[in-house]
Amino acid sequence: MTAPAEPTTDAEIRAAIDRLSARAIELAHQLAAEQERHFELTTARDYADTAAAGYIDRTGLEA
Repeated sequence: MTAPAEPTTDAEIRAAIDRLSARAIELAHQLAAEQERHFELTTARDYADTAAAGYIDRTGLEA
């Protein structure tokens, strides 16, 4: 397998920059989504651990 040819004209360089910029934005969105999911899972695990240990006061919450 050979590497793709280097862009040589301004148009090719601009097209490469546009492709890479779009990819960088896509990766940033994916990263943000994964970070949000991690936060959700961490929060849920912390809550479950706290509830299992009996540290959550539920007085007044029961109907």
